[in-house]
Amino acid sequence: KVSHFDWRNAGYSQLNHMVSLDTFSYRNSLGLDSFMARQKFRKDYIAVGCGPMLIGPVDRKLFMRDSVFQIGKITISRAWFTHYRDKRLPFAAGTIRLLPVNLIRMVPFKIATDSIQISNGSDDYTEFSDKTNAAGTVQIRRMDVTMLNVKNYGIRSSDSLTIRATGYVMDSVWVQLRLKESYTDSLGGFKMTLRAKPGNLNVLNPVLIPLVSAKLISGDVDTLSMRVVGREYLAIGEMNMFYENLKFRIL
Repeated sequence: KVSHFDWRNAGYSQLNHMVSLDTFSYRNSLGLDSFMARQKFRKDYIAVGCGPMLIGPVDRKLFMRDSVFQIGKITISRAWFTHYRDKRLPFAAGTIRLLPVNLIRMVPFKIATDSIQISNGSDDYTEFSDKTNAAGTVQIRRMDVTMLNVKNYGIRSSDSLTIRATGYVMDSVWVQLRLKESYTDSLGGFKMTLRAKPGNLNVLNPVLIPLVSAKLISGDVDTLSMRVVGREYLAIGEMNMFYENLKFRIL
């Protein structure tokens, strides 16, 4: 009644112990308007999907013996993600959004995979502003993501989750993200870096105009870099952005 899953042409090879899918998608069973009408606090409306997926090799004996999905690699093509948030709803004070390691721990079955590779993905984050009563969407295209050491089973003291991602914000500005988080730190300690290549800031107008009622007339970013060290309750860091010829208009 809550979630809808859809997949096409699932298969398993006895010869090489590989699982394959042609397509996969997940969405809430309710439509966007019906979902948001039921919310008392801010909650994201999320849908995900992908094209061909290849999983394996899968350790079949370990699965039969201990119900553990021991997987060599998961390869996902043309993954897509959509998120919608309505900021007119009140914020749920005291809510802690789980960091990646604790999200993996919430997976309802035992899993341990060496790597997950996502190629040519896309991400759309839409936010409805409580100040402008308008929605803006941040788009990321041509996204490649590698996740290493993804597990909630057989964790050792030295294990960490590593995420490496690149993509193009508004299909224009190249951005690179790196994150490493310990599996054994009870406070979810992590390190994160972000870097962007030079680009024209005018591509952000489809987001800035509806969300903050401002329009960039001109502006070029030379470099952008960020370093963060954090835990579940606190993060500290520094961001540097070098730009020139920045002009904007308040609408």
